[in-house]
Amino acid sequence: MIRFVAGPDRRIIADLAERLPGRGLWLSANIAALEEARAKGLFAQAARRPLTMDDEFPVKISKQLAQRALNYLGLALRAGVIEVGHDQVRAIIGARRAALLLQAADGAAQPRTRMRNFAHDIPAVEMFSRAELSHALGRDNVVHAALQPSTLADRFLIECRRLGGFRSVGNSRLGSDTEDERQD
Repeated sequence: MIRFVAGPDRRIIADLAERLPGRGLWLSANIAALEEARAKGLFAQAARRPLTMDDEFPVKISKQLAQRALNYLGLALRAGVIEVGHDQVRAIIGARRAALLLQAADGAAQPRTRMRNFAHDIPAVEMFSRAELSHALGRDNVVHAALQPSTLADRFLIECRRLGGFRSVGNSRLGSDTEDERQD
């Protein structure tokens, strides 16, 4: 789910950190739900006032969600709970100390498939490019990485699910929260 709030200029704002003040409007994390909410005027109806949304709003949300996820990788690197590189990733998976396998979507298909098969019971994320992973981790040519069990790994996976769901088509669900009620 993604929380949206009405801005002072009557524009819809994505509250990805879920901390902005005001009545929250919850929507499933996918572009189909966002487009349906826009077409049916569900944001204005839930906020009880007219609201506008820029045409490039879905693209902005996708970029913001990707950046939030990649930021967790930088934190994981500083916390020492991530291994980078083919051999290091195989070692941590073999030692059963990996919570999440991360591979560049534009890496060679055969090595990625072999690594996925080796890590058969570990969740795998392959939604970022080699350049994005390299930039987030401050290293060159990152194709394989593995996160150890940690809160950062959990948060990264949550953000990836939000991003992945946002990029796919799914059912919409819109709710609102008040001081004593929040729909997830």
